[in-house]
Amino acid sequence: MMRNQFLRATVFLGLASSLTIGLSAHRNGTRYFPFLEKPEEVVVKKHSHLAPEFFYLKVSTANKRGGGNFGVPELWGMYDLNDVLKSLEAVQPGTTAQLRHQLPATLQNNKPIPYRMNESFNVEGLAFGYEQAFSKKLSGFSIGIWLPVMYAAGLGAFNPNVDNNGNIGGVQLVDSNGNPTTDGLKVDQVRRETHDQLGFVGNHWDGSGLGDLDVHARWNYFVDHQLLVRSIDSYIQVGCIVPIGMNLKTNEPLSVPSMSDGHWGANFDVVSEIELKQDWKLGFMLGGLYQFKETRNRRLPVCTEPVVYSALTGKVGVQPGFTFKFSPYFTLENLTDGVHFQIRYTYLHHNMDKWYDRRSQTDQTDIPSYLTPNNPLLTAAQMAQNIRDREVLTKWTSHFFSFQLMYDPKQALQNWGMDPLIYVTYDLPVSGSSIAKTHQLSLGVQLHF
Repeated sequence: MMRNQFLRATVFLGLASSLTIGLSAHRNGTRYFPFLEKPEEVVVKKHSHLAPEFFYLKVSTANKRGGGNFGVPELWGMYDLNDVLKSLEAVQPGTTAQLRHQLPATLQNNKPIPYRMNESFNVEGLAFGYEQAFSKKLSGFSIGIWLPVMYAAGLGAFNPNVDNNGNIGGVQLVDSNGNPTTDGLKVDQVRRETHDQLGFVGNHWDGSGLGDLDVHARWNYFVDHQLLVRSIDSYIQVGCIVPIGMNLKTNEPLSVPSMSDGHWGANFDVVSEIELKQDWKLGFMLGGLYQFKETRNRRLPVCTEPVVYSALTGKVGVQPGFTFKFSPYFTLENLTDGVHFQIRYTYLHHNMDKWYDRRSQTDQTDIPSYLTPNNPLLTAAQMAQNIRDREVLTKWTSHFFSFQLMYDPKQALQNWGMDPLIYVTYDLPVSGSSIAKTHQLSLGVQLHF
């Protein structure tokens, strides 16, 4: 009998995982701000609650595809001043001759002038969650919302990507002390003037406002003392992401979108929490996010320059890839009176986006983009490779470990109003590919009623 129950439990958990392994409980498709859901936001035990939360995020570097670190702006591609000048000349013919003339002689004839782009930014704000549970005939159903309000600020820096001798193309741009030489100052002056021609406002950005609104409906199914465990608490959730947050700014290449960058989204989530024994809980958060195609005015590369440093702007259609997540967690409750500890692992994966040139006749369609068939600035092979390279840049993966301490005064036999659950959480990025390394700290409370 015990053997049969064990087999049934194994099969049940295996089916649950196989049915949901390709899905995600991820609020948005951005590679900058994870905003990872916490299990107690979902496992609400049929109670309504209000959950204000303070959060702070810090970003200073990003995970490179294939391993290693690089600058956050380099998620859009590596910067070469020569590529940016080519883009500017294609859009504004005749404007780059004087700029190139200011360069050292050996760098004037289409020689690569690579730079490393660095940026650090932080975000602070408040998130508000509300869950309304139904009673009687609709017991087990609830609806809810989640909305952040934030302030973000970033600062960037450009450094010539020189060799060990401080040279680019045989020209010494940096001396042995790491300071720019006379030629180095000339080249960087050309870079700044080029950015002025492109309409950029500087190497900084800031913004404040709302993030995207998450609206969802949820259904709970509870099993007590079956399958060799004390209980199984399962939730199925469907939701909608309403894009009311801050978007990428066309003339501020160092800006980042607050969440889904203007895309509507739909998600489907499954969460199961298993109480293995008293105060030991094992959970699985799984689900998926689909974002809808959206068209708006963006920078559109002409050749091989980074997307956000192109001189060409116009209507661009973007079909984001599917985002999915797998997040198991383990909770030890009542380590001491009312104090719980939780460790959680989160795997996120976002598939490649598709871009479409949607410029009308008023959008300088005579200027080719990298998506233009038979682009005269590229060979057929270069064009195919360029499109592939840019699609790969939009694909990302991340791995997080989250550590959370909670205090439940009710379990400590304290009679506090609204049965608050107080928590502090640290989300630690441990590895990834083509994603910002975001450290996030949050402090919040759930107020039940």
